[in-house]
Amino acid sequence: MKVVVTGSTGFLGKEICKQLREKGFRVKEFSRSRGFDLLKKEDCEKACEKADYVVHSAAIISEREKNIMEAVNVQGTKNILEAAAKARVKHFLHVSSTSVYGMPKGELTEESEKHPKYLYEKSKLEAEKVVLSFQEMLPVTIIRPPIIFGANKTWEKIIEYAKSKSPVPGDGKNPFQFGYIKNIASAIVFLLGKEEAFSEAYLVADDEKKSFEEVVKLFRRELGLSEKTVKIPLWIALTGAYGIEFFAKARGKYTSYSPENVKRLAKRMEYDISKIKNLGWKPKYGVEEAVKEVVGELKNEGKL
Repeated sequence: MKVVVTGSTGFLGKEICKQLREKGFRVKEFSRSRGFDLLKKEDCEKACEKADYVVHSAAIISEREKNIMEAVNVQGTKNILEAAAKARVKHFLHVSSTSVYGMPKGELTEESEKHPKYLYEKSKLEAEKVVLSFQEMLPVTIIRPPIIFGANKTWEKIIEYAKSKSPVPGDGKNPFQFGYIKNIASAIVFLLGKEEAFSEAYLVADDEKKSFEEVVKLFRRELGLSEKTVKIPLWIALTGAYGIEFFAKARGKYTSYSPENVKRLAKRMEYDISKIKNLGWKPKYGVEEAVKEVVGELKNEGKL
């Protein structure tokens, strides 16, 4: 079986490709670094020729690429869907995001109301609408992972933040249920080609629900440091983030310590994943095991 994976050289895309190959699938990698562009219909059609499945994980996430974010995330999704429909693929799996819900106040289910605020969040919700508009032309499935946890630059900085004894924004009690990258990729492989999943959306995350403060303590424990944390009111953390962002922009630089990211770390992230579990999938890795693996990997690479 041939699977086209968009965003194949990205953080999640690499792990998806790895797990698909381990299951015996032939993988067609689709990314800008591989010479493919979602905004070029001919590239999409060429990639989808004789394909059985498409996993669409490509998206612009970084605020540094706001100028093309909507085009890639929405029009690019439409382009690859049209190509998949033309090639009559057996299943199109779209990787969306829990960010489509905005800033929730409680545990989320697939049916929870969606109130995206930022451009990325809005573009992902629009992309979902495009996907669903094609469900009469080909089988489609949407998955919504939360913040994906793994050994990348984002988590390297967050772990460094925990290592430096920097204060936790807010009271730290907010549920912080992320998705370990290996768990998220395994859910995608599990759903691929599964008829029960056609025209459905699934929340996919780790099973355990720890608070942000507990996650920070796990990082510090794995680093051999004291688990003691310091907290500051969210408004102070946000004020500092606005100042850091302002001066970074004035110097033509980018900072990950943005108000949006501070809000993400302090918001409730709590998900009911019973729908996909009822199909037979469950996360293989627990939070503590995932933290141990990621911190170990970053240490081995000399990044911590």
